Amino acid sequence: MARGSCWAATRSSPGEGTKFVFAYPGIGLTPDCGVSYLLPRAMGQQRALAFALSGRPLSAQDALAQGLVTEVVEDAQARGLELATSPAKGAAGAFGDSRRLLRASWTRDRATSAADEARTLSTRGRGEEARALFAKFLGR
Repeated sequence: MARGSCWAATRSSPGEGTKFVFAYPGIGLTPDCGVSYLLPRAMGQQRALAFALSGRPLSAQDALAQGLVTEVVEDAQARGLELATSPAKGAAGAFGDSRRLLRASWTRDRATSAADEARTLSTRGRGEEARALFAKFLGR
């Protein structure tokens, strides 16, 4: 897998045989698609440099150990379909807001993040999605 887009994904579930390659230098190029920003955040600065400059591919299991992927699965296509459809079965809005809050935390201080969390929680708590899921949880 030579796509930088997988590091921008919320969840990444490659199959057992997947290999991750930092191919840019091998063809005389540099990263694109935000890879130079996302890769160090996913696996740490030193590991990102080692991966980028070594030319060695990472197995799916190595990528999991280094924080590049969420899980390694036997059937990546089936798992991808499951992940793509699961928000529709639950709190899709809450998933989206949670993703937004977590991603925004990289560029804000703790107080700003906490204030956004409080606003978001208050708004979501009054919303139809939360009311319906609360009622379901309480067995009503």
